[in-house]
Amino acid sequence: KAIREEIVLLNTIQNQLVNYSIAIIAGSISLFTFGSPSIAEQQPFVLLIVSLLMSAISLAFMEAEMRIHDRGRYLEEVLRKKIQKIIGNERKYEYKVFKWESADVEGFRLLFRGLAASGKFLIAYVPSVVYIFVFYFSSNFDMQNPDLGVKILFFGAAIGSLLLPVCVVLNVIFIFDYYKFLGKVIKSR
Repeated sequence: KAIREEIVLLNTIQNQLVNYSIAIIAGSISLFTFGSPSIAEQQPFVLLIVSLLMSAISLAFMEAEMRIHDRGRYLEEVLRKKIQKIIGNERKYEYKVFKWESADVEGFRLLFRGLAASGKFLIAYVPSVVYIFVFYFSSNFDMQNPDLGVKILFFGAAIGSLLLPVCVVLNVIFIFDYYKFLGKVIKSR
């Protein structure tokens, strides 16, 4: 029960991160509408700050997702086996405790679920990249003679937006391994 509550809490955190992303996007759009010239044109470095915030939200979202997978994997691989041993039934697939943990992991449904879940993640990530490009093309950013603070913000935002795909690639192996394990469990039933 405690692990399931942790998973629900992590899902709630992810939903809050989506709400924060939408609020930041709405606020940053207002940077283009107020003032003449707009605030975004007067102080374009603000777009880099927004990009950094969105990258941080994306990383937090990814971290929560990894923690959810860790707890699900623990339920499936460790706790289920211990409980089945305690109740005296080790016939894994005839009578399986915690069967719901792997019940919805089948074929195209798994692929669709992964694509659908990435939508929440992309709400924060895509704007983090877009704001870097908007800054670069709208501010006439000069790499040769930039202000040091703006240069630090630019490279920080660029690294933040590149860090996310690197983290995704590094975790793809883990995620595929997890679902491959669940796929074996389902097929052997």
